[in-house]
Amino acid sequence: MKVYFPEEYDKKYLNAKETDPMLEFEEIVWLNNGKNIEYATSRNRYDKRSYTVLDVNDF
Repeated sequence: MKVYFPEEYDKKYLNAKETDPMLEFEEIVWLNNGKNIEYATSRNRYDKRSYTVLDVNDF
């Protein structure tokens, strides 16, 4: 997870103000055999999103 100030794209499409912290989250999902099955990044205003991290390696 990264935190940064908004870029022009964030201001235009996410209605972010100049001083709003922006959250960038990178997600990689893989199988037990190590094969990646999903990769995603998301950028969100600090006040519009929350995250929960769940480690499921024990299943």
